Amino acid sequence: MIISNFRGIFNVSPPRSIPNNALTAATDIDIDDAGILTRRNGFAIAKAISSVTSAYSTLDQSGYVVASGTLSRVLPDLSLIALGASTATSFTDFAGVLFTNDGLKVEDNTVTNIKLPSPSSPPVLSAILGTMPAGTYSAAYCYRSATGLESGSSPIASIELTVNGGITIAPITPPAGYTVTTYMTDAGGTTFYSSNGVQLSPTQILADSFPDDINKLVYFENRLYVSRNLSNGSTIVWRSAPYLYHLYDMQKDYVVIPGEIRDMATTNGAIIICTDSCIYAYDGDVLTTLAMYGVPAGRSIARLPDGGVLIHTLRGTCSALPFINITEKKFSAAPGIQCSTAIVEQDGIKKMVILTDGSGVAWNKRS
Repeated sequence: MIISNFRGIFNVSPPRSIPNNALTAATDIDIDDAGILTRRNGFAIAKAISSVTSAYSTLDQSGYVVASGTLSRVLPDLSLIALGASTATSFTDFAGVLFTNDGLKVEDNTVTNIKLPSPSSPPVLSAILGTMPAGTYSAAYCYRSATGLESGSSPIASIELTVNGGITIAPITPPAGYTVTTYMTDAGGTTFYSSNGVQLSPTQILADSFPDDINKLVYFENRLYVSRNLSNGSTIVWRSAPYLYHLYDMQKDYVVIPGEIRDMATTNGAIIICTDSCIYAYDGDVLTTLAMYGVPAGRSIARLPDGGVLIHTLRGTCSALPFINITEKKFSAAPGIQCSTAIVEQDGIKKMVILTDGSGVAWNKRS
């Protein structure tokens, strides 16, 4: 029998049910759309970096690596630009801007820390002689970084002047590297102004800072969505204020996801949220279940240039959106306990590369 083209790997059926032009295994082999087999070319080591703890590549092929506690950008010639200290393990990007789960924003190779300290106590106000009209005044303060970012405000303090007078604010010592900006209302007012007339944004009032212990994060519709694992096995996801990635309302702008979130990525009109037991789509308001199975830990989602994603799940490779399992009927392999995925183009063939530790139990394995 002469076989002129191959259908790919089919290993989920008994041997007698496998088509003659199907494979049960293929090592270092590429199969193109015409079913032609080509031996895959090998690679030579082009760059060796020691003590790497995480790495990331954007869709525009900008590479980043964290090694020995330093975040660096990998240039096309594979040289490195050291950007700053970092312990990042999760990344997201949009329009050339990189965000990390330890609170860094990288744009044009410039690092901005968006994890600002939050004032925890209100300002101390005292009445003195002066010409301010009698009435009730409120005050708050913010910490300002060297890059110009301001934190959410402190708790608000109020004082009443029963007659015309003045108000002093006790000195406030900011954290190292920050300055203090104080804001006060007019008598009976609700709008806060600094001494030079700049208005405090309502979004800043009592806002929370970029949270600690973030596991995963994703950029979606002008906000950052950041997740933290909870002790009960679920995961909480907070979202930032629009365009203000350092400000959060943790009491209101959040959703609790059942299970442990293992990866998140933006696709067409939604965030794909992958947990240990389910896969969801979240549009910022509605959480929709896509699959009743999850993904291995690590980086299970690979983004595509058209806005879609491919997902390495516990039951094979899936695409979204729409959500389709594209391998479960023909291919099964151990999913791994840890995984990493990427879209790679080699010899004119675009492929999803999945790196796992080889463990786990294959779904629908051949009997």
